[in-house]
Amino acid sequence: MKSDGILKNLGLSSKETLIFLALLELKSATISVLGRYAKLPRTSLYPLLQKLQDKGFVYQGKVKNHTEWKCITPRELYQKYKESLKNLELALPELEDVYREQPLVPKISPLTYYESLEGVKKVYEDILLLPKHERIYSIEGSGSIAAKTTRLNKDYTTNWQIQFKKTGLVWEAVTSETSLRLIEAMESSVLKSHLGRPVIATVLPKELLNFDLDIIAFQNTAAIVNVAKTRVVIVRDLEIVRAIKEFISILSRLGKKIDLNAFMAEIIRRKENK
Repeated sequence: MKSDGILKNLGLSSKETLIFLALLELKSATISVLGRYAKLPRTSLYPLLQKLQDKGFVYQGKVKNHTEWKCITPRELYQKYKESLKNLELALPELEDVYREQPLVPKISPLTYYESLEGVKKVYEDILLLPKHERIYSIEGSGSIAAKTTRLNKDYTTNWQIQFKKTGLVWEAVTSETSLRLIEAMESSVLKSHLGRPVIATVLPKELLNFDLDIIAFQNTAAIVNVAKTRVVIVRDLEIVRAIKEFISILSRLGKKIDLNAFMAEIIRRKENK
């Protein structure tokens, strides 16, 4: 019946509507009679009747020497909501003023920019906070590794590499032949801190990566890091990050895969046997 839908639009649940319509037919009923009529157990009826009473749809009244439940009449129901609507109409100008005065909620920018060494470090430290077995994807420009050697001191780099190995993260890196030459020039102590990292490395010719940036993507974040000038742009946009990951994946198919751990282990062996 149409009244079911109307009552639900007034905020009654299906069971509350059932009880109200039952009382409308019965006019007055004890909890036992109402339960049988509505086919609801007493344990369900009590909290439902309390809710209906709080909403002003039902009330308890004396019948002879006992109490029964009654509901307001259809005319009283109409008058109740007519008055509420009238009150809302009177309050409308004030509510409109409040609505207009609300400040606009600023949109959160998907871009963050840093121009400091702390901003550079933040990218690498955020990586250490990733959940275990996450993957990091990166492109290392030909001049980037030299800049990191200069700008990030040996203690910071060594400590970061040790922490990274404990995370269980996997790093897929595209780097250049220049990076390999710079690795060969590193001290054995620094190389040992790198040794054992879960890194999947792809090497490309220098001319294909002839820039000084690191481009890194992980989860829903991408970072473009200029270590030499300590400038960082962080992007948190799923489509952009996905595109960067795809681009890195394409580059990794063009280069030569190397076992970076074996490469560094051989350099360490040669240095220590001199």
